[in-house]
Amino acid sequence: MYSDRKEFLKKAGSVALFAALGIQYTACSSSTGPETNNDDDGNGENPITIEGNKVTLDISSSFFDDLQNQGGMVVSVSGGFLAVNVDGTTIRAFTNVCTHTGCTNNWNLPGDRFVCTCHNSVFNLNGRPISGPAERDLAEFQVSRNGNTVVIDKG
Repeated sequence: MYSDRKEFLKKAGSVALFAALGIQYTACSSSTGPETNNDDDGNGENPITIEGNKVTLDISSSFFDDLQNQGGMVVSVSGGFLAVNVDGTTIRAFTNVCTHTGCTNNWNLPGDRFVCTCHNSVFNLNGRPISGPAERDLAEFQVSRNGNTVVIDKG
């Protein structure tokens, strides 16, 4: 894991210092929140198709049960987005990259907001920061829906 003793001592010393000061150390690239679409829906099918900047979702899949209803939200690791069903029909999608330090895939979705657990920035369902260190809105993607097919254009 560590290439030499010096590297190990450097990392161990940093962690010990953070612990002594009561500072929680969290890596910025691990996933800590609910996530969808690592591989498939559990039935051998992948409800997400990614072609360039277009991400197509089959929300009839049980993978997207939450997104089928008003207020339902998902985080897609492979698709690189956060999505919310605004009113039972309209779906909005945002980048899953926090505007504070660029953390990805560290999201909790506690009902009516997106929380980046990397440094506790909180965004409303319009992608605007409402607390925490982030000061810029999340980038919003164009979304179109035709029945159970949702296309997110990240371009």
